[in-house]
Amino acid sequence: MLATLGLRVSEATALNLPDLQHNAGHRTVVIRGKGGRVRELPVPAVLVRLLDDHVPAQRQQNPRSIRLHAARMSVAALEP
Repeated sequence: MLATLGLRVSEATALNLPDLQHNAGHRTVVIRGKGGRVRELPVPAVLVRLLDDHVPAQRQQNPRSIRLHAARMSVAALEP
């Protein structure tokens, strides 16, 4: 999402499921940026497919709150 939509890291990590919307038959995402600026961007088809795979898996793990980003891991978490 960072590269495809040109988001800042803070914008991407703040996304939640309600930020994914449908507008005129197209998937969009609502971004809250610097200075409280809100914009709605179209989601490219490749991202729609990835999100459609990701969201149901996240919903099974935690049905109450779905974050669109993965948790940040520390280097220590990767060590054996």
